Amino acid sequence: MIKKFLLKSIRPIGATLILVIAFLCLMSSEFYNQVDQDSFTKKLLDYTISFENSFYDYRMRKTIKGHPTSKEVALIEIDDYSLSEFGQWPLNRTVYADLLRKLSLFGAKVVAFDILFPEKSPGEGPDSPDERLVRAFRDFRTADRQSFVGYTIIEPEASPEEKLADFPPELLDYVINTKQDADANLEPFAISSYNYPIKEIADSGVGLGYITMSADNDGVFRNYNLLANIDQLYVGSLGLSAYEFWRGNKHTIEITKKEAGVEARLEMNGKALEIDPFGRTMIRYWGGFNQFEHTSLYSVVTAKDTDENMRAMMKDKLVFVGSTASGAHDLRHTPLSPNMPGVLAHVNIAHMLIKGYFFKPKNESLKYSLILLLVGTLIFIIVHRFDNPILDAVTIITLIGSSFYADFKFFIEEGYQLKLFYCYFCFIATYSWNTFLNFYEANKEKRQIKNTFARYVAPTVVEEMLKDPEHIVVGGTKMDITCLFSDVRDFTSISEGLSAQDLANMLNEYMTRMTDIVFDTKGTIDKY
Repeated sequence: MIKKFLLKSIRPIGATLILVIAFLCLMSSEFYNQVDQDSFTKKLLDYTISFENSFYDYRMRKTIKGHPTSKEVALIEIDDYSLSEFGQWPLNRTVYADLLRKLSLFGAKVVAFDILFPEKSPGEGPDSPDERLVRAFRDFRTADRQSFVGYTIIEPEASPEEKLADFPPELLDYVINTKQDADANLEPFAISSYNYPIKEIADSGVGLGYITMSADNDGVFRNYNLLANIDQLYVGSLGLSAYEFWRGNKHTIEITKKEAGVEARLEMNGKALEIDPFGRTMIRYWGGFNQFEHTSLYSVVTAKDTDENMRAMMKDKLVFVGSTASGAHDLRHTPLSPNMPGVLAHVNIAHMLIKGYFFKPKNESLKYSLILLLVGTLIFIIVHRFDNPILDAVTIITLIGSSFYADFKFFIEEGYQLKLFYCYFCFIATYSWNTFLNFYEANKEKRQIKNTFARYVAPTVVEEMLKDPEHIVVGGTKMDITCLFSDVRDFTSISEGLSAQDLANMLNEYMTRMTDIVFDTKGTIDKY
């Protein structure tokens, strides 16, 4: 009784278990930040979320190919060509001074250097590389024009010599406006003393923005460290600080404390940018080199002051300067490429802020993902009741194909991050589970038929019956057959002259040979 109940219940139990697993995986990102960082659960969540992220990366790459070139952001590359022409790395700081003079002539509005200046250059006096760069920073700066340089942030647990003891006064101009609930603070950081600009540059009036970025646990840079809590003051990244100056006004970031933890968001033009407790936001990539105007640093420095093409490229732009050379070791594994220059993350975040090109709130994406999961599973269960394997397969293909197309044409472009991986996992796993059970039941039925008929008919006849069971009908099938009646002549006389043992041996030999002949010719033994 119990065995029969289990056999009857195993199909819905398996399908329900698959649905529950898919549902929990979809919901995993909702409670990800509430789990202890070093726990097994956290590692398991990292593993499950990585599948979903990788599948979204693949779909997102398909959509960005059609994006037009940005009209607001440009990139100047410190590429292999520039390094070969200038002949050294790091470049002499006089090169950056010459670059700023050119960009001033070409009308650039903001120049952000994804470069660190933590040590003095060789040379003293007014013509030293450091002094020339400081003068260039000061000359470039006006009421509506500014240049920025980078620094890095580190964990607050770092040793005292690794971090600045006091908040730098020159950084106060680049503190981000925040509106906070009581005791609502993002995770703290400290400023690295090893990578902060030298005093001459820091005091030059140049803008400051940190360039630190952290990869996801699978090594892919999907998130961007937008702002950092330094001694209860919030400073912006290079991309955010440069954007705010380019835009000409500061935005306020709201930090709230909820049961699920601290949340932050930037409201802009009716859209919301979600920020996690570590000050990170997910980059909504606009594209790579094809989506942003870019040129070699050497080409800009050596261009004529009257070069109209350069002026058209740089006029009123937010211009980033960073390394793209293969030997400069600033290549990151991103959703766009396994070897994308890190400066392109700043470029993309600046374009994202300028255009308000934000993702939809995660709860909206989750809502549509759950609807797809539940409705799709329900449709398959209803279709499966028709007991038609071909219809089951067509239904699964249709569900996956239509949702993938809708995601490509609408949801990704509108900023939704549908969790399709585990929806498809549920569809395919449920289909596979039912197919496996159907296969098992069919084989079980065949074994029963074979065990029953093998007692009466030749194995070849049984095999034919199993290959085409529809031809087995009640009452049999009318056809022409051949019947063989075989008798042992003078059997009575023979049996009288043999012992019982000899007679049995003779009959066994005779019947074995006759039976083999009958079965070899696909015959059936009716009786002996």
